Amino acid sequence: MKDILVELSDADMEKLAKIYENHKTELPHLYSFFCNCLKAKKIGMTDFVRVYTLDDDSWQVDGTFIASMPNHGHDIVLHSLDSTGKNLMEALTKTNRFKYLEDPARNFTLFYAVHENFYPKIRQLLAEQKHKLHEDEFFDETLSLWVLEKEKAPKIPLDNQDVYVKHLQPQDLRIINENWKIRYPESEQKFLDFIKLSPSPGSGVYLKSNNQLVSWVVSSCFGQMTALQTLKQHKKKGYGSLVVKHMANSLAEAGFDCCGSVHLGNAASEGLITKLGFRKLFKCQYIAVYNKY
Repeated sequence: MKDILVELSDADMEKLAKIYENHKTELPHLYSFFCNCLKAKKIGMTDFVRVYTLDDDSWQVDGTFIASMPNHGHDIVLHSLDSTGKNLMEALTKTNRFKYLEDPARNFTLFYAVHENFYPKIRQLLAEQKHKLHEDEFFDETLSLWVLEKEKAPKIPLDNQDVYVKHLQPQDLRIINENWKIRYPESEQKFLDFIKLSPSPGSGVYLKSNNQLVSWVVSSCFGQMTALQTLKQHKKKGYGSLVVKHMANSLAEAGFDCCGSVHLGNAASEGLITKLGFRKLFKCQYIAVYNKY
């Protein structure tokens, strides 16, 4: 039986990317996401993502899509420019493409940054379909997505005597992954996929004395900030601000605004990014659904 969703061709994905380019002021993370998707096709990472729409031309009007990234742990990004989510919910309800079956990389499927307009309906649908949600405190928590326009990217101070800042390298991912509280067996490889594709791989602060990485922010599937962290013994030294400034400048040079999500009530992170000039866009949720075996 034919599924309600069809995979977009590369040509149609370019059309969808153009639609979101026209909405990059309010949805900058999805503009950079589609740039990553197109780059994946161009450099031969053909299995990185599959973008699906309803089997009609409605996506050309309302931009409704569901993107599946199956490698190294199944991730899903979805959205619609129609705030009612009519076609989006029809797609999720009727499709058989996403069974959340056994995945050797990870025992859950992650819905990335679900917009507040659609979260209640998607949460209800998952409950009706008897999906069990992951209990980790990181998931199914409300966050806010923040943006810093590329024209406002702050300058990076050059007078620090103890550290230097540069782009992350693949060899840095081991320590980053070891300190990531929601790591899983293939999460380091997932990070590697992201930094291969993103306009900025992420940024790190290194000690001049021994070149140790002590603070970092990594690129996500959106090509934007995730996993901002400073090692405990190096906190309260301004290193988090340095890596955010560096990544914002790197993204700006590539023509992108800088985005990141922050848990509601995280006063330290909200204070940091507010001071740097970020503004709040909307609330979102990360939903992790246990795969069925």
